[in-house]
Amino acid sequence: MIFKIFRNDLKGKRILETGEKYYFQDTGLRHAILSYNQNDINQLLENVVLLNMLIHGYRVTIGKYGHKEIDFICEKGNERIYIQVTLSLANEKVKNSEYGNLLDLQDNSILKWLSQPTSTESILIRG
Repeated sequence: MIFKIFRNDLKGKRILETGEKYYFQDTGLRHAILSYNQNDINQLLENVVLLNMLIHGYRVTIGKYGHKEIDFICEKGNERIYIQVTLSLANEKVKNSEYGNLLDLQDNSILKWLSQPTSTESILIRG
């Protein structure tokens, strides 16, 4: 099974009809169809996070804020969580790219960065 995740325009406050992304329910099936590529690790991490949020009952979209992308906007009831997924926050360029997407938002919802579990900067919550 493949999930089609729509893009959510945060400035226009609407779901966009283009720019959707596709994620596999079974990453093993993804490997069988697309073959394993070590460079796809960020896509696989996004896939795992998406599956976790869906399992926990969240409605998930991809955020578009101007020219920037938010990996996931997860909503359940009155709760909204913005999630950025990255393998590493090893250098300032990556940090600025990942953090900048979320810090520009004019929203007091929960913000989360997910990266390697050993990173002390992997999760930031604003709420």
